[in-house]
Amino acid sequence: MPRIYYEGAEFSGVYSYLNIRRAVQCTNYDIIRCLIMIGGSNLFGSLFPPHFERFWEMVFRFAMGIAYLRWDRSGNLVLNRNFEILDPSDKVVISYKFGKAFAKFYSERVFHIANLHNVDPLIKQGIVILNPNSKKRADLIGQDGNGDWYVFEAKGRSRYVQVSDKQKAKRQAENIMLINNLPPRLKIACISRLNYTEISSYLIDPHGKKKITLSFSEDEFYKSYYELFYQFSKQLKFTEYPLFSAYELSLNKLMHKVPGMPSSLVSSILRSKKISIGWMERLAVLLRKKKYKKIINFYKENCEIILRIQQKLSSESNECIYSFGIDGFFIKVSRKQEEKAGV
Repeated sequence: MPRIYYEGAEFSGVYSYLNIRRAVQCTNYDIIRCLIMIGGSNLFGSLFPPHFERFWEMVFRFAMGIAYLRWDRSGNLVLNRNFEILDPSDKVVISYKFGKAFAKFYSERVFHIANLHNVDPLIKQGIVILNPNSKKRADLIGQDGNGDWYVFEAKGRSRYVQVSDKQKAKRQAENIMLINNLPPRLKIACISRLNYTEISSYLIDPHGKKKITLSFSEDEFYKSYYELFYQFSKQLKFTEYPLFSAYELSLNKLMHKVPGMPSSLVSSILRSKKISIGWMERLAVLLRKKKYKKIINFYKENCEIILRIQQKLSSESNECIYSFGIDGFFIKVSRKQEEKAGV
């Protein structure tokens, strides 16, 4: 299993154990899953006719994980050399998106945060009220299975991480004081360095307390985070597996519905990858019934459930590769097609 690394700093109390360098198992499909969910509320427009903006954005996020990430012979997840030939301005955009995706990955694996979400789109949609209004603040907020809120500031760099990068991220992370009148359990600055020998991140607790408060309806927060589920809802197919049940959709079949997509392009994609996305059955039922207050309990129980499922699937000679999130979202890729593609 490929791995990435994080180095914790300035954590105290019960979190002081994080002040060390650690390796974490991670595949490019874990990062693809995070790219999709961390950008969910940015994907405005319909997935289906006559507008396909969200479909193309999702394809772009999949392509990022396939084109620019690979694992090397030592077992590290690293940048692909395709990244090296990009224009510097393109590298900045890709690094920024990866920075958020790696922050979401660590939020799940290290802090058990299920639904790390972009703040800016929530403010633009009128879901989050910011007081006072300021852009010098963290990018992301999310909740764990105990209902505690966390703040993340995410940055991605394809060069060396400078001291100034860390200081800026810390200042932005510490700026949020209250979320719905409660202090966040933790504020974390996450700065990820992307290169060709290893991918590593700094996780820093800034400790500072500033004056910005965020207020919002938690039901609206959940609706926004799971907006992609509601877009897909009518097209999802119930599937029962030996270890879990889910509602899922084959992206390969969806590709055939896109107007103007060349048939040769569809054929090449279908030959190289068979990709499905889905949501675990229990979560899907809660979302369809809009029982958002029960989702916290799902998160709490799902931490253990997905760990057991992932370990079981990894130990078996399974035909598919899975990546599960605490949020109940997963992606599935054909293992046989994966091996032929040489990813």
